[in-house]
Amino acid sequence: MSQGRGHEPLFVHSRWGMGFRVFNHRNPIGLALLIVVPTIATLGLILMSGGS
Repeated sequence: MSQGRGHEPLFVHSRWGMGFRVFNHRNPIGLALLIVVPTIATLGLILMSGGS
């Protein structure tokens, strides 16, 4: 698989070690996921706690 110039992978190894992989903020899709995933998780938690 050839990587074009300026190609950034979606996941990169974490600096914390232990084999964790995290979203790469230099990839446009990774940046979007970094914004969307926590937003959806936060909204889900708020909506679930609002029913009690």
